[in-house]
Amino acid sequence: MAVNGKVKKNENKTANKGSLAFFKNTKAEFKRITWAPKKDVKKALEAVALCCTFYVLLISLCDSVFMKVFSVIFSR
Repeated sequence: MAVNGKVKKNENKTANKGSLAFFKNTKAEFKRITWAPKKDVKKALEAVALCCTFYVLLISLCDSVFMKVFSVIFSR
């Protein structure tokens, strides 16, 4: 908010430096990330893989059931 009409201009020195500055800033941001422990990542990966496998099997089962039902209905 401006107080008495004075506004500070927020200047970003690397805003107009191009893609090189973007990659330098990205590298700096990646260093600040707190990564999860390997054990937690492995557990999460296993859970996601299990859910995806279950979902694929469920969709395959539904697809085969619907194909059989529709083949019976439309074969008459």
